[in-house]
Amino acid sequence: MKTIILITALSIITLSTSYATYYKHKNFNVIPDTVPELYQKVQSDAVSEDSTFTSIENELDELNSETKNGDTTKIRIGKTKIAIIDDGNDVTISKNDDWSDDEDWDEDWSWDDNDDNWTFHKKSKKNRFRPHWASFTMGLNNYVTADGSTTLPADLNLLAVNTNSSFEFNLNFAQVGINLVKQRLGLVTGVGFKWNDYKFRNSNTVLVSDSTPLYFYENTNMNGKLSKLSTWYLMVPLLIEFQIPTQGKEFYISAGVEGGLKLNAYTKIKTNDKKKYKDKKDFYTTSLDYRLTARLGYGNFGIYGAYSMMPLFEKDNGPELYPVAVGVTLNF
Repeated sequence: MKTIILITALSIITLSTSYATYYKHKNFNVIPDTVPELYQKVQSDAVSEDSTFTSIENELDELNSETKNGDTTKIRIGKTKIAIIDDGNDVTISKNDDWSDDEDWDEDWSWDDNDDNWTFHKKSKKNRFRPHWASFTMGLNNYVTADGSTTLPADLNLLAVNTNSSFEFNLNFAQVGINLVKQRLGLVTGVGFKWNDYKFRNSNTVLVSDSTPLYFYENTNMNGKLSKLSTWYLMVPLLIEFQIPTQGKEFYISAGVEGGLKLNAYTKIKTNDKKKYKDKKDFYTTSLDYRLTARLGYGNFGIYGAYSMMPLFEKDNGPELYPVAVGVTLNF
């Protein structure tokens, strides 16, 4: 009996041990022979994961390259540059705060493809300066004697000008501005035309160009309504202009000289009986002229004055009279 009990106990212990071993292997699926294969699989997955990250990084680099070549909008707020880049799929915003007060607000900027931080680099536009020479001007003109008087001597009374109806017109159609100091001080040049009418107070005044020197007289039988001398010059200025910005427009002041080349001159007479006479001679008017001038204005409007350093008529061939003019300007 004791032998049977001992055999039965040993059997139960053996079965319990076998069942526990089977249960452990069934739930945890631990097979010692397969451990090397599992380790190899983990290593393989790690290599695949590294390759995936490399591929993603390459794609991001390509996206950055495409973004740099996309449409770009640049905005300045104070000293901050903001760039909004649209490549068709994504929008990237970048900013840079390194502008200095000396830089031109209107200048262009470009990306530096060799710069990982995508900073701005200014293009060269140091000579940007917008002058106020290109314009249409209208003024009144006259001439003065060598001592600066508008009152002519008795022997020149027939050449006295009616200032209220003697006009100067300028059409300045081209200009060039050269920056000197921070887009606020610059040199100005250009090209324009100048027309002058000198309407004589005595409407019976007649100028004769065939005599040397210039001869003029009063034709009392003419019954004149208008008698005038007109000139036409090509003008080239050399001015210094100073600008002060105010609320988007500039207050400006400029001064310098204007050189002129005569293109035409003539006299015109109208009578009360509706007859007209026009004589296209130069009447010894000077071929080359230069005058001092000054301009003052705000935005598109201004005023000007000019004083010729050359007499209206050639030396020894006409009276010594120096043209002067004042007027208003409409800048382009």
